Amino acid sequence: MREGLRAILFLAILGGACGAVMTAAHRLLPKPQASYAERERIRAILRALDVPIPPGASTKTLLAAFGGNVRTEQRGDLTVYLLSPLGSGDEIKAVAVPFSGPGLHGPIRGIVSFEPDARTLRTVVVYEHNEMPDLGAQIETTDFSRRFRGKAIETGGRAPIRLVRTPMRPNEVHAVTGATMTSGKVQQMLNRTIRRFHREWSRHAR
Repeated sequence: MREGLRAILFLAILGGACGAVMTAAHRLLPKPQASYAERERIRAILRALDVPIPPGASTKTLLAAFGGNVRTEQRGDLTVYLLSPLGSGDEIKAVAVPFSGPGLHGPIRGIVSFEPDARTLRTVVVYEHNEMPDLGAQIETTDFSRRFRGKAIETGGRAPIRLVRTPMRPNEVHAVTGATMTSGKVQQMLNRTIRRFHREWSRHAR
């Protein structure tokens, strides 16, 4: 009887110890999903700043490209990424900032970049979303990103940029056909980010 109780007690202690170890490991070890998200964020920053990276680049390659070309600075409460390759001194060739917000079916996250004048868009790269395939999901395509290149930001109007069906003004971008609501949400989060960027950029200008 005593042997049976000892066996049960031993198994209970062993099970508790194993559970504690597994819980600690789950909390302390890096999570693959978080690692993947970070890699995609870095890839999006490099794409937005036009830093060449090979298809299927490894994390090591992405980090090397980031370290050799991008400086990270804090302007107020806004993180900015400056394209300033090693050996170019303090010359800034482009600026990028993150944006995010609620999409139609989940959060949307991306990077918007500007020319050095901070008044001309360079591109928009979306790296996370849950929009509908073949419709709202087009916001992640290269074609959508290219639509923003060279667009002039309207600083005095109601919206710095506008996603519309038929662009006619310098600050208008062709919206995703058939995804009016997704386009509208992207426009909202981009305009919110652009206003914030201009406020902090001018406030902390050197």
